[in-house]
Amino acid sequence: MAQGERPSFVIVYGTRSQNHLKCYTLREIEKIEARIELMDDGSDDREILETIFHGSAMTVQLGDDGRIVLPAKLRSKLDLGDKIFFIAGNDHFKMWKPETYDDFENDRTDALLRERGDRFNPTSLLPKLPPQAAAAE
Repeated sequence: MAQGERPSFVIVYGTRSQNHLKCYTLREIEKIEARIELMDDGSDDREILETIFHGSAMTVQLGDDGRIVLPAKLRSKLDLGDKIFFIAGNDHFKMWKPETYDDFENDRTDALLRERGDRFNPTSLLPKLPPQAAAAE
């Protein structure tokens, strides 16, 4: 990004069934696009990813005040009112209608946790760090 330019990122809004927006930096989208290019041309899997990441995404800029202004199309897709819920991922963040997040994602996570039992420790899902990364801590 050149000096004076506003930061840009890509909002992947997906197909009709996607009930949240997934946002990536331009660098992360380039990585995804490079991986799509490695796939067999015309394969169903590549077509799915091209539809989602090329045909169901848009690049937006932060406003002068550092705020995200969502286009009406995306506000309508999520049926947003005056509030939005953000949740960070490793290489992206998601935007949800708060009620949808509560109904969909929290219920889903709770169900997965219940399957594992009362004494389940979520940190047990984390892989071990490679020896060099663990030593740096």
